[in-house]
Amino acid sequence: MTNIHNLGMTDTEYAQLAAQGYDPNLERQLIEIGETLDQARKLARIVGLA
Repeated sequence: MTNIHNLGMTDTEYAQLAAQGYDPNLERQLIEIGETLDQARKLARIVGLA
């Protein structure tokens, strides 16, 4: 299980993204390899929709 991190969004925003397949772990991994927070969130959303 992964620890909960401050994702910089409200519970409502998170629930909406989770319903679309958003994965906060993927976002965190993208940030670790050098993506900006905004870009990582967009990429995680795209992957979740696919």
